Amino acid sequence: MNMRKTIWILTTLIIIVATVFMYLIYQQSLLDTPINTPVPETPPTSSVITKKILLTELDTATLSPEDRVMAETAIDAQLRDQARLLSLALDAQTEVSSTTIFLAWQREIFNHTDEAGLTAYINTLGISEDMYRMQLEERLIVNAFLEKLAKEQVTEDVIRAYYNNLSPDERDEFDVMKEEIRENLMVTTVAAIRSTLLSQ
Repeated sequence: MNMRKTIWILTTLIIIVATVFMYLIYQQSLLDTPINTPVPETPPTSSVITKKILLTELDTATLSPEDRVMAETAIDAQLRDQARLLSLALDAQTEVSSTTIFLAWQREIFNHTDEAGLTAYINTLGISEDMYRMQLEERLIVNAFLEKLAKEQVTEDVIRAYYNNLSPDERDEFDVMKEEIRENLMVTTVAAIRSTLLSQ
């Protein structure tokens, strides 16, 4: 009787242990089995957004396949340059004011007739308004960075020297021409600085 009872107890224990063991194996298999959860889409980078904008503005659909390849190659080169300049601007801790961003956004609205027109345009790009704003702000940061460097070179002395080198028939009073000269010098200096930075 004792022997049968002992065997019964041992058998019961073996069954319990085996059941627990099988349950643990089952739980582990659930952890190891990949679950087909949807992978969230990676938001497009600023470069991808800018490329969409440039391709839309170029209307490459009307180009031949060869011309389209050339256009996309040129755009890719421009985007690489922009990315380098943005990195330099951020390293220099360049910032733009909220007023500058606001005014730039208002220009975007004006360029697309109204807010509805801008929203419709952004929708054609397949991106969100936040993504479009991000691309705009990055462009403003690069511009501010280049303009800051240019302002350091376009001094009052440089403006005066430019004015003095004008022929008499090209001159008006200095105070009248000063801002126009400054703007012209800023444009050429920004272009020169951009070229120098990208060649390094």
